Amino acid sequence: MQSSAINTYPENDDAHVIKVRGLVNRFGDNLVHDDLSLDVRRGEILGVVGGSGTGKSVLLRSIVGLLKPAEGDIRLFGQPLQDVLAEYESGKNIRYGVMFQDGALFSSLTVRENIKLAISEHYDISDELLHPLSCMKIALVGLPAHAATLYPASLSGGMRKRAGLARALAMEPELLFLDEPTSGLDPVSADGIDQLLKTLRDTLGLTVFLVTHDLDTLHAICDRVAVLAEHKVLTVGPLEQVAQHDHPWVQEYFSGPRGRTVLSQYTKQPLI
Repeated sequence: MQSSAINTYPENDDAHVIKVRGLVNRFGDNLVHDDLSLDVRRGEILGVVGGSGTGKSVLLRSIVGLLKPAEGDIRLFGQPLQDVLAEYESGKNIRYGVMFQDGALFSSLTVRENIKLAISEHYDISDELLHPLSCMKIALVGLPAHAATLYPASLSGGMRKRAGLARALAMEPELLFLDEPTSGLDPVSADGIDQLLKTLRDTLGLTVFLVTHDLDTLHAICDRVAVLAEHKVLTVGPLEQVAQHDHPWVQEYFSGPRGRTVLSQYTKQPLI
């Protein structure tokens, strides 16, 4: 059974915060994306997976405006990406936040200073207000209060991820982009991040675009999964549906020993 790569919706609907159409990305002679299209629904956690070199992070960077594609149309909140970026840069309307791999914190700044910088970059706010705001974000992601004065080098991997998430949430965005939020973490720490993300989505009403390779994350928190292969979105849908696609990479990914174990754990189906 195969699921459709892209669901069709009226172009004037507001049920989706991300719409990508006809995206082409290439680096020299290396074609990464070719006529890629994808919709992300409001309020969902979408997990993006794919083999090495399929352009998962490239897609994320294109959508947030860090990489200009060769062709294609990207819209956020119904607006052309360039309009959203103009509002972002002017500080008028900061509607999305980004957490890169391993948090990407400034190593010379403490956790609190990293968060303060994210806010003060756009708004002229006194330190008297910045201090409690940054502490609130630190508490929001489950970090202890003393973590505020620590530098990234003093943090564990899980704490760095949470600190990076706190900075991504500094401007109270509606849309959150995450690049491998659980990579390099032990199972307990990874599960803690997964549950935090689900709680934040539910309590803050976030939409989450999540690049991952973690099967447990896909099962635990993702409403839908998009698979990148052959330069485009091969299929997108609920995980149990996507896992039945007959593409070789999909079968290898979901039908290997680890994939079958995770599937059986979450779907309560016996191993085959």
